Amino acid sequence: MTKTLIKLQFILFICLSCSCARLGTKTLYKNELNGEFARIGFSQLDGNRILSKIYPPTNYIFKKTFYEAFQAFNYKDSDITYFDKEIFYDNPDTATIVRLCTDNNLDIFILSRLKFIHTNYSLYLIPAGRTTDTEVQMKVFDKKGKLQLAVLHNTVKGNSYFSAPTAGRTVKDGTEGSIKRIASNFGLRQQNGG
Repeated sequence: MTKTLIKLQFILFICLSCSCARLGTKTLYKNELNGEFARIGFSQLDGNRILSKIYPPTNYIFKKTFYEAFQAFNYKDSDITYFDKEIFYDNPDTATIVRLCTDNNLDIFILSRLKFIHTNYSLYLIPAGRTTDTEVQMKVFDKKGKLQLAVLHNTVKGNSYFSAPTAGRTVKDGTEGSIKRIASNFGLRQQNGG
């Protein structure tokens, strides 16, 4: 009886773990995508001043992860340009996006917003602690300032952690999850076939 229960719990755990990745990542809007872009621009997170008060290295981790995540899709650091400029996510200044793309020979521009989500974790229904998860939303604009794609990744719904994650880990995972969703929508393939 005990072995059967353990096997059932293990199978349930595997099923839930495999399905979580789909639940936490969503495409919110998709235009007809070209699929080819060589140069990418992005700016600091919307609300960076507030985020840095909650967790000071948020924008640093986001920026570093952004470069690393696109490297997995054969982009070099020289293909990606970061702007230490805040462009509002909900009401973006498309004239600024067009100007940045034109002045820097960019094909797309990505705006991002990150929200911290305070989560209570439990183990076998026993409270195990409180942690901070994230939801990272990204909008992809073409060089003419037209919205092409909007995605999000929520680490509460999309990642399975064996122990309570740090805020830094969820910032990284949320950023990677959103970039993987962008890559999937554009038909990009990872270097190692992942």
